[in-house]
Amino acid sequence: MLHDVDNGKFNGDSPDVPSVPAMDLMDSYTHVNNVHSGEDVLATPSWNEQQSPMRQVVLGQSSSDFGAIPSSFSGGQNMQEPSLPGHAGMNPASLEKDPVMAPPMPTQDAGIRRGHSGRPEQDPNSEYVWKQRVAKVYRDKTEPFRYTEGYHILLKYATQKYDKADVLRIVRALAIYRPSLIALQMPLSEEDEIFVERAFQRTILEFEKLISLSGTPTVVWRRTCEISLVGTEFCMLTQWSKEDLMGKYIYQFMDKESVLNYWEMFANHAFENTSQSIMTKCVLLTPSGKSIPCTWCFTIKRDPFELPGFVVGNFLPIM
Repeated sequence: MLHDVDNGKFNGDSPDVPSVPAMDLMDSYTHVNNVHSGEDVLATPSWNEQQSPMRQVVLGQSSSDFGAIPSSFSGGQNMQEPSLPGHAGMNPASLEKDPVMAPPMPTQDAGIRRGHSGRPEQDPNSEYVWKQRVAKVYRDKTEPFRYTEGYHILLKYATQKYDKADVLRIVRALAIYRPSLIALQMPLSEEDEIFVERAFQRTILEFEKLISLSGTPTVVWRRTCEISLVGTEFCMLTQWSKEDLMGKYIYQFMDKESVLNYWEMFANHAFENTSQSIMTKCVLLTPSGKSIPCTWCFTIKRDPFELPGFVVGNFLPIM
């Protein structure tokens, strides 16, 4: 039942509740003399009479302390009989069982919000959804990631966009670290590569939580520059949506000089200490082609077999 405390009236918007002034209710409830003999009063025992002796002892009062309280409201001529069956003579103990009067109880889908359409909307921060996402990493069938295709896409992109001299700068950078990379990959079995990919997907979940708590524009990409995670702040900075960025390559959103500098620095630091971050400058590109000068740093993270697995990049615009 909805009650408007400020106006002292029941809310008449609900079709289930009769429109009765609150003062009439109070008079009917507190003054026993308002109930005249011969009026149609339901013969239902008062709620004080239904209380157990133990409850009366706990309350420290007996039913006689309150006098005879009528089991239903009957007072002025404007009173109407409630249309809800079974609600006459209701006592407070029955409110917990009443589906209309009882307060909402937590349900099993407490980690699921409901949108304006009424359909369930999952909360990514809830513990239940988080456990389901973690379990999915280990439950789903995982294949080794094909990094070779990423290098082919890089050379094809550079050949179409850059001059021959610029393409050679990228090729030389790849030649610096790829022999060491291939040598470390040779002993790995297919099961090892599956384990590496699962470890990467599990780590991405942790970085997703961490980035959501940070206000710095952040992007995570594989060693082939394929974007795997994008922070909301980076989308605000570059005006690209997450759908436009996910699965693409980070060098597609930089100008030429920034791409060349990145690959040369990555080649020199690929097998260094992973706690060290490389700080430099770059220029990001918006969908309209506008340039955004930024200062940025990136950290190369290793996989379980000490291979350079992915890169975490943080960007700050130069105002």
